[in-house]
Amino acid sequence: SEMHGRELRCCIGIMTQLGLLPKSATSLKDHLQALLQDAERENSIPSLLGRLRLNAAAARDRLSDDTWRLFNRIERDARLPAGPFVISTAQGVLDTLVLDLAAFSGMQQENMTRGHGWRFLEAGRRLERSCVILELVDAGARQAADDDSVLNPLLEICDSSMTYRRLHFARPLIMPVLDLLLLNDINPRSVAHQFNVLSRQAAQLPQDPAVDHGQRERQQMDVLQSALATLNLPALAKSPADAFKAVPALCQHLIANLEILSDIVTEHYFSHASKRD
Repeated sequence: SEMHGRELRCCIGIMTQLGLLPKSATSLKDHLQALLQDAERENSIPSLLGRLRLNAAAARDRLSDDTWRLFNRIERDARLPAGPFVISTAQGVLDTLVLDLAAFSGMQQENMTRGHGWRFLEAGRRLERSCVILELVDAGARQAADDDSVLNPLLEICDSSMTYRRLHFARPLIMPVLDLLLLNDINPRSVAHQFNVLSRQAAQLPQDPAVDHGQRERQQMDVLQSALATLNLPALAKSPADAFKAVPALCQHLIANLEILSDIVTEHYFSHASKRD
């Protein structure tokens, strides 16, 4: 259908802006195959799984046998069968991977002791999810300026379609979509929800007032939450052209400040080159 074709073009536009596809992609199928099978391709599934394996191996003694079995299963399930690349088969592999990753998340949620290891893992997850959602909303808002058929795929990618339908009983519109993905704390995929969890975790990080550990993390979370709170959607609704400029600018500002938070945490707790008196 025409709507399906427009949504597909919008998805390609989002992938292009996120750097998953080159701007002059000639063969979409070849690029999708590379994202699924080429370990040398940045941010491909094999590349990401390689990094996951590297980090898991470094913390092998902290991971249960069940967790390790799940890592092995994820790697096995991510392999496409030999032979020509078939889109429907690839889709089946991706569906299975989504379930595997949900199982890993559930195991971590249910079984991990709530010590500092858990806090850093949870903070890392929320940092990454915030950045991903902000990048998607940035790309989606730019596309929506020309074609609001991007809103359905945007909600789907952000696992928020069902929540939107339950709240609004109507086709997606730009302002309620932005509210759900950025500001609505009842949505566990919203940026506001990630920031609230991050703020709680930052408050419980190991403290060392002598070197400012913990203090700067909390201050940076205040910067992030204050910046998000400046987004006045009712005011922007009166001037949609302003919204399509203001929202991407805010998303980029928040991403830059999330990277600063990540650097502060890394410097304070994970730098093996820290100076000693």
